[in-house]
Amino acid sequence: MVLSVVIPVRNVATWINEALDSVLAQSGVDLEVIAVDNGSTDNSAALISAYQDPRVHLITHPAGGTGGARNVGVQAATGEYLTFVDPDDIVIQGAWQAMLNSLTRSGSDFVVGHFERLHPDGSHSDLAWAKRVHHEHRTAIDISALPEIVGDVFVWNKMFRTSFWKDNSLLFPENTRYQDQPVITEAFLRAKAFDVLPQTVYLWRVREDKSSVTQRRDDVANLHDRVTTKANTWAIVQQLGSPTVVDLFHRRVMAGDLHHYFAAIPGCSDAYWDLLSSMVCDLWGDSGFASTQTLPVQRLIGWLVGQGRRSDATSVAAYVGSNEPPLPVSATSDGTGLALLTDRVCADEVPETVRRLRPHEWGWRVQRAKSGRQWRARTVTGEVHVGRLGATAPFEVDAKSTSITVGVPTLTGTATLTGPLQ
Repeated sequence: MVLSVVIPVRNVATWINEALDSVLAQSGVDLEVIAVDNGSTDNSAALISAYQDPRVHLITHPAGGTGGARNVGVQAATGEYLTFVDPDDIVIQGAWQAMLNSLTRSGSDFVVGHFERLHPDGSHSDLAWAKRVHHEHRTAIDISALPEIVGDVFVWNKMFRTSFWKDNSLLFPENTRYQDQPVITEAFLRAKAFDVLPQTVYLWRVREDKSSVTQRRDDVANLHDRVTTKANTWAIVQQLGSPTVVDLFHRRVMAGDLHHYFAAIPGCSDAYWDLLSSMVCDLWGDSGFASTQTLPVQRLIGWLVGQGRRSDATSVAAYVGSNEPPLPVSATSDGTGLALLTDRVCADEVPETVRRLRPHEWGWRVQRAKSGRQWRARTVTGEVHVGRLGATAPFEVDAKSTSITVGVPTLTGTATLTGPLQ
């Protein structure tokens, strides 16, 4: 069984040898490597040709951008299985054999492996959400069993049956910086079954010189491509997704990377601001960003953008980008929660519904001191630590309790908070 490997190539002479070496070193699988040169002006193509390896095929296709190069590579693929590699990344040894074994056993349409970021100093790091969705081996599931995985929009940590890809006429968008998300989202939604591996199969390089197109998010053209990608992907999700997937995608996945663009607000051009604000309003309405599952301060910025409050959005984004501590919090008006204090960064008032933190954002941590027996019941005593306040409060509850209610002092009075007895 042959695995076709598609590699789009454009001016990557610095990294192409390391990437191609990691591909050709894979054991336990027959390879057909299709490198598609997309108009390189350096010696990338020459470095590939120098391998003189019969498994490596070089195609020249200067049109269509990375998406076009990938589509041409798929058209040329003859293997039963299909995968993709970016020319500056690294495939972990043994990755494809493990993925192929999983597909052989399950009969699924494709398999998804874990990935890590490769930093310039050689260290690796996980993305928290990726570690969460890849923490266990899942076989032959569909999107209803793990809807959160729709956020894994990368093409290079997956192996597909070529027949699944071609039967569903999957195509990468061309001449845009972001090609993965629409096609991978569609793959998840059309698949009858896919596998998930906890094993790390791929290292995604963070370029030290920030030359990757996805690292230049303060550029208007970059933002334009992101807006187009989000709109196209949202349309696919609305067409093919269940209500659960649609809701999760809208609140968590679609909003998940906007903090990169919010960081560019201070000093951005009028064109950048207009495009960003129109995107937020088109996708979430003028106030809907406050309901997303992003960090509290990012929900605040997104809401300000949707309201057209450029000065306040600039102030908050600048504060976030400084070395200042996180925005302070205080008790909510009903005394049962915490909310951001925005007086120092916003000229005008912000509704408490926008500023309010969710319970999992309080920094709630329980430290048990001891268990004891009173006349009627066993009790547990200790302290609750609320990280967002840097405050502690003692508690004593029945040992059978599952939650604790404590009063914690804030800048505007006591907040009566209830959380789990962990």
